[in-house]
Amino acid sequence: SFKAFKNSPGDSTTLPNNSVEALYPEKNNLWIVTREGLCCIDINSLTIKNFPAHEFLQLFCVVAKDDSVFWIGTTFGLFQFNKNTAQWTRAPVFDKNTSVYTICKDKKQRLYMSTQKGFCCYDPSTGICKYYNPALPSSLNINKKPPYFNRSLLGSDGNIWLSTWDFGIFRFNLQKEKIESSFAAANDVHFLSYRTAFDLLNDDNGNIWIANGIGGLTIFDPVKNRFANYPVDWNSESKFSNPVKSLFRDRSGIFWIGTENGIFKYDPHNIYLSRKDFFLKTAAPIIPTNITVLCMLRDKNGLFWIGTYEGLYLFDERTGLLKDCNNAFGIPKPSRIFHIIQDSAGSIWLNAE
Repeated sequence: SFKAFKNSPGDSTTLPNNSVEALYPEKNNLWIVTREGLCCIDINSLTIKNFPAHEFLQLFCVVAKDDSVFWIGTTFGLFQFNKNTAQWTRAPVFDKNTSVYTICKDKKQRLYMSTQKGFCCYDPSTGICKYYNPALPSSLNINKKPPYFNRSLLGSDGNIWLSTWDFGIFRFNLQKEKIESSFAAANDVHFLSYRTAFDLLNDDNGNIWIANGIGGLTIFDPVKNRFANYPVDWNSESKFSNPVKSLFRDRSGIFWIGTENGIFKYDPHNIYLSRKDFFLKTAAPIIPTNITVLCMLRDKNGLFWIGTYEGLYLFDERTGLLKDCNNAFGIPKPSRIFHIIQDSAGSIWLNAE
């Protein structure tokens, strides 16, 4: 059964806020980053412990510094949180007017962060922070503002890849310490079909898979500097598909592509993408249905948990049946499911709104 964890005003044993920004599983604990605070759920007892800061902070992201300390991005700068002492310490890298939206860490413990002032690299060992602003085509950057970064990824080439809203993707070259743009045609937006990019994923060939917000799947070959756009619905006459929202690769190596018109499966042993048709299991006869996929998880039993704008669904690939879990698990509709993870005990955790 599902249990909902929400904020109850004045109750310190509940979530500090219902707007959950990030989940971080760790052994028998699940750390939860909310807009108004950090808390931890014991996955065995299901009890919640809050860790309030000494000042009001809106939290966005988290990455582990080591076994004892988190780096946490907030609306008022970068903080360290010590799990052993429950102490919050402001990192001296930013002032209180800098918001940290995303954090990615390399093997040398350097932090790569996106802020409202742009993209930067912070080396805690030296205390040096450098901003790297990409050269954007004038036709795309009318307001002269830094791009908004959606997702960061440590690529198989050792570089940091960044997806953005409205400016395609960028690569931060760690050796050159330079942020590089990847545009098909610098001043022609018609060629920039991957302009709005959401999720990012590595494949075994060193390519970057891009969840294309305009439509379809885009695969980028960094070696050849070549983009290839694929309409994931090969059965349609127009060869056009709706925006891709999420990407996932299961243990068998199969890629699952979440779109606004269902899920598509790519088997690396084949040369084409195939659509997964969903048939909703109801009290009435089984009916075909389309869902908008925001996130996916294949659990240890091989079942697919699918988060959508309309709540949570469970897909059994063996039977091809899709089950609406919202009523059975007490999830109110409409609930948007943005993140699904499974902890070490096998429990499923959701980030819902």
